Amino acid sequence: MANIPKEVLVQKALSNLSPDDRLIFGQSFQRKAKSTGVAYLLWFFFGLHYAYLGQWGMQLLYWLTFGGMLFWALIDLFRIPGLVDGVNRDIAVQTLHDLKVVGSSG
Repeated sequence: MANIPKEVLVQKALSNLSPDDRLIFGQSFQRKAKSTGVAYLLWFFFGLHYAYLGQWGMQLLYWLTFGGMLFWALIDLFRIPGLVDGVNRDIAVQTLHDLKVVGSSG
């Protein structure tokens, strides 16, 4: 299972859930999921998008380099949707694991 993409793992696990379990997953995931809009707002106003996504090491580096002298900040303008999607995939897998639907190797 180590080489299975997280998207496939999540889709397969969700297809095997009962409607009630899907509802529980959906509610739990929505509480934890990150928003692209919020990430953009935090990027624009405070440069806090990495902190919002739980990447404190990157956040510290971002601050120490002043957003890579603004070059990194500009690149992040295009990277934020992918960063949020990646974090949300991890949240989905963790949520399924917490619900005992996916094995710990996922």
